[in-house]
Amino acid sequence: MNFLRRAYLFLNQLLNIRIWLASILVILLILLLALTVNNAREKDTADLFSRQQLASAQSAASRMTEVLAQIERNIILFSHFDPQGRFLASIDYQEMEILYGVWGKTIEAVTV
Repeated sequence: MNFLRRAYLFLNQLLNIRIWLASILVILLILLLALTVNNAREKDTADLFSRQQLASAQSAASRMTEVLAQIERNIILFSHFDPQGRFLASIDYQEMEILYGVWGKTIEAVTV
């Protein structure tokens, strides 16, 4: 009887140890899963930030291209004026109306 009682206590202790080890293992796996999910979220956030920065840079480049194109049109427009500084004649205004579709409000700014 004493032997059976000792065997029972020994098995009980082994089962307690196994339960503790299984509990610790489950906790570690949950922590590992949480770290993996967190890492994936960080990568997604970094990708999103990169895409936003790319869109912002492309937008800025597009605006700069438009500004440089407008500068080019202004230079071409100024090259058509008389270097002596005379006032524009009615023929010049008619030509500017034809060119207005290309230069838009730039012509209004130059005539002022």
